[in-house]
Amino acid sequence: MSDHWAKGQMPLVVLMGVMAGIFFCQEWLPYFLFERWMAVPADVEAGWQGWREGGGVGELGVMVTLLTAAFLHGGLDHLLFNLVLFWIFASQLVDLLGHRWMLGVFVFTVVTGSLCHVWLNPGDVTPMLGASGAVMGFEGAYLALSMRWQLPVAHVWPMSRPMEASQFAAVGIIGLIMDFIGMTDHHACSQVAYGAHVGGFAGGMILIGLFAPRPGGAVAR
Repeated sequence: MSDHWAKGQMPLVVLMGVMAGIFFCQEWLPYFLFERWMAVPADVEAGWQGWREGGGVGELGVMVTLLTAAFLHGGLDHLLFNLVLFWIFASQLVDLLGHRWMLGVFVFTVVTGSLCHVWLNPGDVTPMLGASGAVMGFEGAYLALSMRWQLPVAHVWPMSRPMEASQFAAVGIIGLIMDFIGMTDHHACSQVAYGAHVGGFAGGMILIGLFAPRPGGAVAR
């Protein structure tokens, strides 16, 4: 592992480590300590409406859960699944645009994903948690880059061989299609926040599609 890789990817490794650390705290500490940081659509709506009707800035405090929910997970399988995909796509964004863009996409898509979930589930009192919105956000960001530029082949440690950019982009498209199917299928798992996935994906595409500079190693189409 080169020094260049270590320095470039270290913020991503730290971010993933924070998620893992918080999860293990969830396993050992009382549930109520973390419940207040989950995004509950009904609470977010109430806070927003209260502020619009003349309440103080404190009414908007619940909005922080749109971000903090991404650091909480419902089980070890939930955490590991998110972290694997998180690493695959976020590490590519670091390679192409740098860790600052990666962190910006993370925050932006977590929030757009959470807002989309709230919008699609008005009045719902079920807490939402997990970083899936950001995972899909990174997939959307990578797809946007691949549409604007001819990207270099992707090297994802510890995969033994590089992958074509088109293969990575296809994964994002397949994931989005599956989420749309889940949103419209009444028999789909109700515990999956499909709206957060779609909102995160759209946020990543919009942010990167409109504002990202040309990635390192990419050429114009």
